[in-house]
Amino acid sequence: AMVDSTNALRKGHAMSETIIKENLQKILEDATGRVVLATFSSNVGRVSKLIESAEKCGRTVFLAGRSMERNITIARNLNFLKCKERTLQRISPKVDQMDPKKVLVLCTGSQGEELAALTRMAKGQHKFVKLKKEDTIVFSSSPIPGNERPISGVLDNLLEKGVKIIDNKLMDIHVSGHGHAEELKLMTALLNPKFFVPIHGEVHMRYGHRDLAVRELGYKEDDCFIMKNGRGVVLNDRGCRLMTEKEKIKSQHNYIQERKPLALATVEERKHLSDSGVLLIQIDQDKGKLKSINYRPLGFLVTDKKDSFFQELDKLIKPLWAKAYDASRPTSAVEKQIKERVDHFILKFLNLRTDPIVEVVVC
Repeated sequence: AMVDSTNALRKGHAMSETIIKENLQKILEDATGRVVLATFSSNVGRVSKLIESAEKCGRTVFLAGRSMERNITIARNLNFLKCKERTLQRISPKVDQMDPKKVLVLCTGSQGEELAALTRMAKGQHKFVKLKKEDTIVFSSSPIPGNERPISGVLDNLLEKGVKIIDNKLMDIHVSGHGHAEELKLMTALLNPKFFVPIHGEVHMRYGHRDLAVRELGYKEDDCFIMKNGRGVVLNDRGCRLMTEKEKIKSQHNYIQERKPLALATVEERKHLSDSGVLLIQIDQDKGKLKSINYRPLGFLVTDKKDSFFQELDKLIKPLWAKAYDASRPTSAVEKQIKERVDHFILKFLNLRTDPIVEVVVC
């Protein structure tokens, strides 16, 4: 059996969605103005209960966010969501024209996504929703690890607008969809599998889940398998085992730009550019006689052409050119020799940890 490990380290049972529904309905009943509620659009069960509660409270539900509209449309088509036709509305100017006590805006953006509806509302950039002090903003969610900073930014922008904010710290309005330890133990015991494979979650969560199965359900460590990206399990008539290094499937990041794949080397070059910048050096000469040296720094630490750095660079390149130039040598060989010396000089003079990209062109 492959069992979700996200909350395996949390003791006991997860809170019931019934409690969440009751608390959210109380917010809808008590709010004197509009309620703007952000949650995971994929949580169809909670979204459907919210819409039912809004209908009982006489609130029209405005949908803001493509994924919210899409998931609710699918839920209605599959009869997972039953409500009156007039209860649901696409976001429109009506959201600002109706009695605020009769409005619920159900939106995306609980994780601070840059283009999500709530993020744009918080910035004052949403086409239809202009937040007012009388509005109540509800986060029926919890931060996914790594999203704390963008969520904090949204909260800061909302507080600047003077709205009331309710989140899971103030009231039980969200519960994880991932089972806690007791629920995972029960599910595994009911399945009674021969082999146990903890999945979904950080590595320490999966190892903790394995230890739980060994410690409290009597599994042997040899019958538990921790998979890694590209290295899954093999099931056959001889049993279960991890893939060997030779069987491992190549796993890596794939970058796409304008629907075209980006080579990993290109991505690394861009990282290099962002770290140290570029210094373009153009050497103008006529039959070996040095006429001028022109510098073009791009994202480089030193940009002022009058800086002593460039004066010192002149002092390095001019004698080097006189010594390195030979009409019988290819220009590329001279360019390479100057580039190597300039690279060394820059690291030492500016005390840099990483090499900037230096390009030397002889004209």
